Amino acid sequence: MRLGRSVRSYGLVTLITLLIWLYAEGQDVTSDARKLEITLPARVGQSTVVDFADGGERVLVSFNASGASTQLSELRTRLGSVLELTLEPDDLPAGGRATLRLEELLERAVVGGGSTIAELGVSVSSVDPAVIEVDVDQLDAREVRVVLNAEGVELASERSIEPGTVTITAPKTLFAQYAGSEDALYVEAELKGETLVQIREGVETRRALPLGLAPIFAQSKHVSIEPTAVDVTFTIVRQQSTVQPDSPLPVIWVLGQSDEYAIEMAQADRYLEDVTITGPSDLIQRIVDKDPTLRIVARLDLIGDLMPGEQSKELTQVEFQEVSGGRTSLLYGVPLNPAAVGGDGTSEQTPAFVSSQITVKAKNTVVSFTVSKRGE
Repeated sequence: MRLGRSVRSYGLVTLITLLIWLYAEGQDVTSDARKLEITLPARVGQSTVVDFADGGERVLVSFNASGASTQLSELRTRLGSVLELTLEPDDLPAGGRATLRLEELLERAVVGGGSTIAELGVSVSSVDPAVIEVDVDQLDAREVRVVLNAEGVELASERSIEPGTVTITAPKTLFAQYAGSEDALYVEAELKGETLVQIREGVETRRALPLGLAPIFAQSKHVSIEPTAVDVTFTIVRQQSTVQPDSPLPVIWVLGQSDEYAIEMAQADRYLEDVTITGPSDLIQRIVDKDPTLRIVARLDLIGDLMPGEQSKELTQVEFQEVSGGRTSLLYGVPLNPAAVGGDGTSEQTPAFVSSQITVKAKNTVVSFTVSKRGE
């Protein structure tokens, strides 16, 4: 009796072992090398945004996936050429630069059909690059003013915009760059040329106009406006005009420190060349008439710690100044257009300097100079 039980137990163990072996053989575990591009989600949680540190939209990765042949075949069927990573707020710091390991992130990425790679029974054994660098930021909401951008026309001073402010949601670091310069924070109600041809001069008109981002907000893809349109009441007085001044604009510089430093600028950098100005017709006419009371200069702010030696920097703004009775007052300040930094400000789409009333195109916005300590 005891011998019979032993034989039956031995047979059962042998059968179980055989079944396990047959199951493992049936799984046919292999690996598969894949290449694809990864992207980042538009938002993580309620208010976190993340971008690749190099500024790109995608990163090409190579990885080895391990699993049964049927599971790898299923992955190949569902996997496209681009895969969006799945990120959680706990994966990221509150802000700043972060390093993320891709192996785990790939396994929990959702592929076609709504399943993750891991849920398909596939594991990621290696990935190149193993990590990625990302920049993390938090979204913030601010009320900003709405200005009317009337392309190519001059408007009467009496106008209304309803609502006059809207809510901009943007990364906190973007707002921080312009802390103390709230005048630079605005959105534009865009009155474009195709609309203007339908409107008579001198007649009060009301239009629902779409809102567009000012240049500083266009730097980030994580910006939204609410609402996206406003009602504007306005009267067209006359068209704007464009002129190319006969002479280049002199460059003036403003030091943030005392007279401890001296600035020496090469002759070629003392003037802003190849300038085209578009603005209110009366202002443009003064330029054409060479009005002696109107002075136009390119300003360079040298604020911060200066170091002796050769340096270069973008111009800050173009200023239109009124000179009268020995006094100089500022009529218009047209700041540097962030979208033109590092590029050619002469293109039709990207003027070098821009405000709600005036645009200035110029060949180059970078000047070079030498800093030295006085007395040395």
